[in-house]
Amino acid sequence: MTASHTEVTLNAALLDSGATFRAAGIHHYLRRTLHGLAQAIPDAPDRWALHVHTGQSAAPIPGLRSEPIRGRVSSPLRRIVWEQTELPAALWRHRPAVFHGMVNVIPLLCPCPAVVTVMDLSFLRVPGTVPWFRRHYLNLLCGRSVHRADRVVAISAATADDLMHLYQVPASKLEVIHVPVNPTLSPQAQATDAEVCGELDLSAPFLLHVGTLEPRKNLGWLLRVFADWRRRHGEGWNLVLAGAAGWQGEDQRLRELVAELRLETWVRFTGYVAPRQLGALYRQAAACVFPSHHEGFGMPVLEALACGTPVLCSDIPSFREVAGDCGHYFSLRDPARLAALLRSLARRPTDWRRQGLAGVGRAARFSEVEVGKALLEVYRSVL
Repeated sequence: MTASHTEVTLNAALLDSGATFRAAGIHHYLRRTLHGLAQAIPDAPDRWALHVHTGQSAAPIPGLRSEPIRGRVSSPLRRIVWEQTELPAALWRHRPAVFHGMVNVIPLLCPCPAVVTVMDLSFLRVPGTVPWFRRHYLNLLCGRSVHRADRVVAISAATADDLMHLYQVPASKLEVIHVPVNPTLSPQAQATDAEVCGELDLSAPFLLHVGTLEPRKNLGWLLRVFADWRRRHGEGWNLVLAGAAGWQGEDQRLRELVAELRLETWVRFTGYVAPRQLGALYRQAAACVFPSHHEGFGMPVLEALACGTPVLCSDIPSFREVAGDCGHYFSLRDPARLAALLRSLARRPTDWRRQGLAGVGRAARFSEVEVGKALLEVYRSVL
């Protein structure tokens, strides 16, 4: 820390530009949040210097000092070792005023006031959907981090509630700061939208799911409901599953289920979708469908709202928090409810699209700069 600036060091090691699931939700959350901090600093009444540790492939954030981590930390084990050895050693040397662990953990030997952001507690809520090593590592390190940290940021009230009930974190220590929306997304059609769909070999209209192909997304359930809907009503729309393969072989299991249900003609796996393509997918979709068992927030729900696309989602607290009365909800115990929503959508697509535009205003509440301002306030609170 200099005489004129308060220095904050942030761990954004998962900021990654590679075309894998690691460059999806977490990457976008980190980049938008850092952009929000950079926008908030010039208007702050005090002076801040932010030093961000990133992966080697991450582009720098204008207004922040980025330091790519030396060596490869793309594998979870290497990153964990770095977070608990080299990172705390650097903190002991430089002694920033505040350290912020942006994804679930802080070093156990942290020499300065610390803030940790927790994304979700799916490893406790739905443990069967999380790989064994990841589940036990997060339970150990996240649990210790939230008790060691001076303040804990939850990305939703749903996650904050889990932290209070599962880790007994006091409410006075918690702050809910949402994921910011991508400011470039809008319902306005772009000249390249059709071109993007052509690149991905898609024809509109279609139902869309965006997200890493992992067990808690509950896509097997969605495929079975979709197959039954087609069989009963002969609707002509396709289903697009946009996202990189995640873990536990879910991608292969889903492809096998598609073959078993004889849906090869109507289900399209796009793999990882580049950020420049996402807006086109949302705008071209008839609706987005999210049947997750559990989410810490629901970033694709927010993105779909920003594009004016109707959202159909499982009735879980985090989705309610994001979509509010702009979402259409179904219980995972009642597949007939989703089928009824799909029938209504197929019969009145224009009405649904008009209703979907109400989501644009709701998405605008989740701005980058407001997130940045809220984080600066949290840093002040621990000084």
